[in-house]
Amino acid sequence: MTTETLLVNDEEIEVEVKPLTIICHQGDMDVKIPNRVEIGSPATLMKAEMLTQEELDVVTRVGEKFFDMVFSSVKVSMPYTIDELRNSMTGVKHVVGMLAMIFNALLTGKQMFIKEPETHLHPKQQIGIAQMLMAMTGGQK
Repeated sequence: MTTETLLVNDEEIEVEVKPLTIICHQGDMDVKIPNRVEIGSPATLMKAEMLTQEELDVVTRVGEKFFDMVFSSVKVSMPYTIDELRNSMTGVKHVVGMLAMIFNALLTGKQMFIKEPETHLHPKQQIGIAQMLMAMTGGQK
């Protein structure tokens, strides 16, 4: 069993962690996981805005399958150019930015904490984001 120390409203709490651990909490609770890269909505949107075409090419090449998992219930295509990304809905920017941040963390060997990955997404896409994260951790192909 692997445990991790979480800070919940600045109080240390030990929890068991697995490749994909989901933590549900009250909205007024501040949850942090020290020593992990935090990936959350403000950062994902900023990352999407700052991507270069070269970085977007990597995300589209490596992440298209995962993007399609999220948006399988609607006809939303992966943006392949910076202009397409800039003109996309906020949910698309969020997912592209999240994928870019996840891939960067994986490439640099850092563990991550994905905070509220469902933000900016319709409930059908929220199911897709759960399927994407399970597939990334080997929980579902």
